[in-house]
Amino acid sequence: MERFNRFICEKVVKGLKAKRLVFIIGPRRVGKTTLMKIVFDRFEFDKSLFIDIETLSEFSMFENYKNFIRYMEVNGIKTKDVALIGLDEVQHIKSINPILKSLVDHRENWHIICSGSSSLGILKNVKESLAGRKRIFNLSPLYFKEFLNFLQKDKLIQKIKNIKNQEEWDWIKEEVLALWQLYLVYGGMPEVVLTVDTEEKIDELNDISRSYITMDIYDYLRGEVEITRYNKLMKLIANNSGTLINISGLSKKSGIKRNKVEDALFLLESSHIIKKLPPFFTNKNKEITKAEKIIFFDTGTRNALIEDFRNMDLRQDKGKLWEIAVAKNLRDCRIHYYRTKHQTEIDFIIKKDKKIIPVEVKSGDTKKVSRGLKYFMDRYNIEKGYVITRGTWKTEVNKNQKIHFIPAPLFTFSQPWE
Repeated sequence: MERFNRFICEKVVKGLKAKRLVFIIGPRRVGKTTLMKIVFDRFEFDKSLFIDIETLSEFSMFENYKNFIRYMEVNGIKTKDVALIGLDEVQHIKSINPILKSLVDHRENWHIICSGSSSLGILKNVKESLAGRKRIFNLSPLYFKEFLNFLQKDKLIQKIKNIKNQEEWDWIKEEVLALWQLYLVYGGMPEVVLTVDTEEKIDELNDISRSYITMDIYDYLRGEVEITRYNKLMKLIANNSGTLINISGLSKKSGIKRNKVEDALFLLESSHIIKKLPPFFTNKNKEITKAEKIIFFDTGTRNALIEDFRNMDLRQDKGKLWEIAVAKNLRDCRIHYYRTKHQTEIDFIIKKDKKIIPVEVKSGDTKKVSRGLKYFMDRYNIEKGYVITRGTWKTEVNKNQKIHFIPAPLFTFSQPWE
């Protein structure tokens, strides 16, 4: 597979230089191994060694620090060498924590980059002894700009970057929205994006969703939850992406005990398959429900779980898919949602550098500001808000407030806090 750049790559290289120990975590087949190899191409070193732990038949080099050092020496890596060592799928090695600690303490010229198919094993094995000595980066499915890059749409990317007004947007709108729909239906898993045939895309997504269920999550619940009930729970969670979490409802409909539903949600979030958005509030008693909101990280995987790959025009969940895709592309910020007891609601409240930015997502060409957005901006004295649309691009000014209407694909390219 050709190696396409990811946004996170430069951050990983920088983190590796600063801390010498870096973890890349994320769900299976999201591109961790490829990212590690790109880092190997960009990092300056005398010698290197890449170890794919899943393919090893012998693990004696990981029994202790002395064995590991000897293994490095056998492979030509000496103490004085500036070396880059890659450990792929490191969660399989239970004894890795003391080895990594000793490497950081005693091998100042060695830089170690590790990956894990979920954060579960890593968080279990990497203990407090490594606090302050490591960088952890979460690799998620492709952002929309990365999606276009993988499709080699370089000219279109440049056109999107140069758009200045509605007229210029209208010139390329249909082409961009057709690709946006492809992104909503099949998601941003790299292998799927690079697969041309539609049936092959669906087969890939079905395989990925099964690996999520049986390998990353269900293995941690095996013996405690029946697989058929667990599969039902996964479909319920996928269907409810974009809505508030109702633990009791999920428990009743799936037939799984409440505490095990909570365990499953924790594991799904730890594995970066879903994200739970907390409510935004200043006065918890007056304003909001305590429930969190579920967002799936990838629309394609979510569509595989609910067995629906139809086009947007045929779907009743179109609004949910737009919301998931926009949430997926919100970078380097904290995300909340807003809902009062009187059902005034805003999809996302962004917190970045002490700024509060309300964002509403609409799958149509709305040109009106909702009462909820006006209420929120007035209540918290917010100067700038956003309405994410299908094709409308304009700015409304009211006193000291500006509300920007921006088509979703354009918003994913350049966000107000970047």
